[in-house]
Amino acid sequence: MRYEAEVDLRNENTSHALLVNLVGRNQRVLDVGCATGYLGEMLKRRGCRVSGVEEDEPAALQAREVLDEVIVGDVNTLDLVGHFGEKSFDAVVFGDVLEHLSDPLAVLRKVRPLLTDSGAVVASIPNVAHGSVRLALLAGRFDYRPLGLLDSTHLRFFTRGSVHELLRQAGLVPIDVRRTTAGVFDTEIRLRREDFDEGIVDAVEGDPDSTTYQFVVRAVPEEGADGTPGAPAALSSPGAERCRIGIWATIDPDDVRQALVMRLTRAELARRLPGSAIRSFSADAGPRPSRHDGGVPVEALGQWSPERARTLATDLDCVVIVGDLPEPGDAAVEGGRHPARFILEGPARDAEDDCPVIWSAVRLPEQPVVAPDPTLAHPAYRAVLDVGWAHARPNQPDDAAIAVPDPLLLVPRLLRPDALARRLEFLRIMGWFPPEGPAVVVELGGGLVPHTSAVARALDSAVAASGGSVVLVQIESHGGAVDQVADAVASAMAAPVYRLPGEVGADDLVAAIVGATAFATCSPSGAALGLASERVMAFVDLAGDVTMSQLAGITGNLDAVVTDPTELARLLDDERFRPAAGVVAKMQSRLDAHFDRLAGIADAAAAARPRTSDSSAQLPPAEYVAALGLAHRRIQERIEGERRAIAAHLDRLRCRHEAALGRSEAEIARLRSERVTLDAAVRQASERADREAELQSRADRAVADLEALQGVRVLRLLRPARAVYARLRGSRL
Repeated sequence: MRYEAEVDLRNENTSHALLVNLVGRNQRVLDVGCATGYLGEMLKRRGCRVSGVEEDEPAALQAREVLDEVIVGDVNTLDLVGHFGEKSFDAVVFGDVLEHLSDPLAVLRKVRPLLTDSGAVVASIPNVAHGSVRLALLAGRFDYRPLGLLDSTHLRFFTRGSVHELLRQAGLVPIDVRRTTAGVFDTEIRLRREDFDEGIVDAVEGDPDSTTYQFVVRAVPEEGADGTPGAPAALSSPGAERCRIGIWATIDPDDVRQALVMRLTRAELARRLPGSAIRSFSADAGPRPSRHDGGVPVEALGQWSPERARTLATDLDCVVIVGDLPEPGDAAVEGGRHPARFILEGPARDAEDDCPVIWSAVRLPEQPVVAPDPTLAHPAYRAVLDVGWAHARPNQPDDAAIAVPDPLLLVPRLLRPDALARRLEFLRIMGWFPPEGPAVVVELGGGLVPHTSAVARALDSAVAASGGSVVLVQIESHGGAVDQVADAVASAMAAPVYRLPGEVGADDLVAAIVGATAFATCSPSGAALGLASERVMAFVDLAGDVTMSQLAGITGNLDAVVTDPTELARLLDDERFRPAAGVVAKMQSRLDAHFDRLAGIADAAAAARPRTSDSSAQLPPAEYVAALGLAHRRIQERIEGERRAIAAHLDRLRCRHEAALGRSEAEIARLRSERVTLDAAVRQASERADREAELQSRADRAVADLEALQGVRVLRLLRPARAVYARLRGSRL
């Protein structure tokens, strides 16, 4: 049978969309059972090179028109390794194919050598345990159909458990498991609810897998290229709380970088594990929002104790540590508040099997207080971000850490372009960003202190020809030197200088970078945000910090490293400051693989343990109410501040407009006085109109009441007497 389908990536409840997302971009792909090439064509649009295998010759001929290569034959008997060679593909795709094979296990084992070190099998598989099939069997029916769950060409049938067992026997570990859904009475298997006992229907629909139409899985070989075993192979049953994950911040989430990394980690895990309960914790913060964290409550880890550590291990299926480790002697660690204390004392040591701990994007100083020791982190996977994004620190134990790129490279997924455009317009109104013309955004840092005059002259030269402006921002903490640098640069420049104040949120900082024509950065976080925004960018290294050179080397653009302030003069028109093509996409792909692994560990941990507590009550009621109250007050304060700034901005615009008309100061004062008088008159007229409207409303109600009384019989009989009384009363007036 030949298959053909329309691929709509906008509908995430289709196996095609999920398969494409799990494969990713710019991959080498083998599409097994490619049919006419409809799925492979969509992958090619995302930069993939796609080969296909198809048994039906007419379909294969069509596929050859859109794919890079198609071989015709039975995948059960073809020598795929002999044809393509080992480690030829980043992904081998089985789109609703395994159930059509007589021996799917043998085929999966056959394709394993085709995978690169980071390669994966991506497959969609129908769920025979769907509620419609169960009810049909209760009615004594198992009717094959041309398509769907009971396709007449299916040779094998799978449930969640048998999918797990098939992958396990093939030596594959599922790291990302998703599903398409359909209601029990909404499939091609025609059933009527009224034909079944209500209790039976409730029991069937109570199983989360009763609505799972297809499982869509990304699985990797059990032994990774780094020599570490794969994540525990388990497929959890999705439900109200698929996983319970705690994200532990090493520093206060009021820090720009920390807050963004927490938000990104939360978003990436939520996207991969829908229906999970994800909680954010900090060593320093109570349950209050900050200006950077996107409104998510942050709970305090509190003082370390065995009881507190055990409670966290019981309430969570997995812990993800993010942030920067402190230097030796840090007071937070000494006082037991730092997450490192929780890892050293528990839950990692005594609850690792139940609650795995993953170091994800943890940035290490030269001599960290605590290193990700193999005994203190999940043995399946440990990820550490060093400031160079490339290699774990040399003082780490062998295989203790796997370096990942900076998660800030994924910021475009977190903040929508339309939202950033609105924030940028707000920055303009507030007077923090130039209203028009090109803008060069410069990150302030302590390393600029000895060079402020030279930097100012270079920036003046850079924007002189374009008539642009300079915007000063702060991303990472640099102590009190930032204000000193800002004042010195602003006073030395001839071009207009704007500055984002310290109280702006992370969204505003990103909006400023996105709205810039060029960006000069002096920190790893700034470099990641600039690359993610695809700005013309200079890596400023005036203090001899090799970190910026390392980052520039990773991007393939060492020429963009600025070690002499005068080099900034060519920032807008020198091609060397443009990022190398495709570098960001590759690093984002590595981050996707990292979060896939992390989600797989969390999913497996949740599936392997019973629910012992309800994580829905994340905060005690009184504490939660207090957090909401504080959030409300902070929002009010910010709104009031923005209103005052906007009012002042509008007043400045009005003054400029009046001055442009050539009016004198006295005339402007007179006009303002008249405006105040007119405003008062308008208010009085409005109040008078309101009173008159109220009186008229009362009169209308009285008339209506009187008209209703006209129909009363007693009043009709008294009408002649009332007329006489009226004439007599009128004659005396």
